[in-house]
Amino acid sequence: MIGAAALGILSAYIFATPNATLQVGTLAKVSPVAAASGTVTDQISYFDTAAGIGQDIGEAATGTGTGVGILSSFVNVGSGPGAALLNIPIGWVPDVLLNYGGIAFASDTMIGLDTYTKFTFEKVLILAAEAAPYFVGVFLTYADDGHWGWFDDMKSSLHNVFAMPETPSS
Repeated sequence: MIGAAALGILSAYIFATPNATLQVGTLAKVSPVAAASGTVTDQISYFDTAAGIGQDIGEAATGTGTGVGILSSFVNVGSGPGAALLNIPIGWVPDVLLNYGGIAFASDTMIGLDTYTKFTFEKVLILAAEAAPYFVGVFLTYADDGHWGWFDDMKSSLHNVFAMPETPSS
């Protein structure tokens, strides 16, 4: 249900964005010029991205993480082709998710991953929460990396609620 709700919200955002495009290899999030000439939201997003890049570099340098999160700083969803290495039109996504079983496929895929691998649903939820904008994701990533007690308790609770039941041994 939560995954379907998240995909529904994503579909609504893409549907409301004219000429929605996934921009890969863009510098829009790290451009101080764009932030200075943009809205307050653009300026906050710029500082959030800068903090996230610093955090990812710190994780990689100290060995507490992989630093792979830095890649999200160079991916954007925007209106129309932008200044990026690769622009992928994604206006078709809501139609596929809502009318052609995309949400069901994604849900079934998550159940399979949860059952047969270590890529469990609660880890996906935590990963999505750590990608939240406006410093929320940065804060949650610090809580995760620092093994703050309340965050570890939340992760355990999510695991208990969403984990697939263990298959009984024969």
